[in-house]
Amino acid sequence: MKEIKFSLKLLKVFSVLVFFSTKLLAQDSSYYIYVFNSAKEISFDLSCAVELVNNNYEYRFSINCLPKSEQDITRFMVEVISSVLLISSPDGWRGGHYSTAKETVNWSTTDSTLRIQPGETLNGFKFSSIGVPIISNSFSRGYVYNPPAIDEPEIVIGNNIFENCVIKRTLAPKTIPIPFEPLAFIDSMIEMGDEADALGWLGSQSGDDKIWFDLKSRLREIQKLIKLKNYSDAIFYLEDFISNVDHYHFSIAELISSEGYALLFFNGKYLLDYVKDLEDFWGLKEKWNIRK
Repeated sequence: MKEIKFSLKLLKVFSVLVFFSTKLLAQDSSYYIYVFNSAKEISFDLSCAVELVNNNYEYRFSINCLPKSEQDITRFMVEVISSVLLISSPDGWRGGHYSTAKETVNWSTTDSTLRIQPGETLNGFKFSSIGVPIISNSFSRGYVYNPPAIDEPEIVIGNNIFENCVIKRTLAPKTIPIPFEPLAFIDSMIEMGDEADALGWLGSQSGDDKIWFDLKSRLREIQKLIKLKNYSDAIFYLEDFISNVDHYHFSIAELISSEGYALLFFNGKYLLDYVKDLEDFWGLKEKWNIRK
């Protein structure tokens, strides 16, 4: 008799669970959920080079869609923290500067014949800016067909273009803050250098980080000299630092990538110009004090 009562209790509990499960399913079934297909099935190499043109930094990007890529590349975006000028695009691609969830320079094409197909390389993604190079995010999307929604969906999944994409680190401009703080600027250079080294932009492909260790040591020494207001020696060390960056990049082995070179060279040059101005200022001040 006890066994029968116990079985009846179990049956009641099971019935309640089934009732609520069925009710929840019925409620869920009333929602129309639309799921965008993945735009991440792309494999590619991304490179960036920077050049000083008419007192602005010109950023140039190249995309090599690898043969193993499962989708053509149809959209490319770079996050920026500076004003942008003179955006150029490859033939058949449209470029623009957009401020949405993120501030980006954005290129895309709707022409199926002009997408970057597996095994192809496309150049011509270019813009200018007053901002010096920093490490930033790029967002790339593969072509995928999404059928039109049957009705107005109540839940949409996968429609965020900054998530349904492949994110890679690259270079982008950043406006130098005012007032300029040289010691904090060097800390920022070292922080970016550490990341650039981890990304393989500094040193050989074997992971040898002796190059960055050498350059980082020089930056630390420059920082100490600026702190002591020894601007003449700081200038000497900065010129030596820039010369070494130049040598490592343009050597036969090209030990520093175009990204690593632009990051250290142009930030180093900006710092050098500032320290030269400091030396001139303090030199004039000393002369004025002597005359007085």
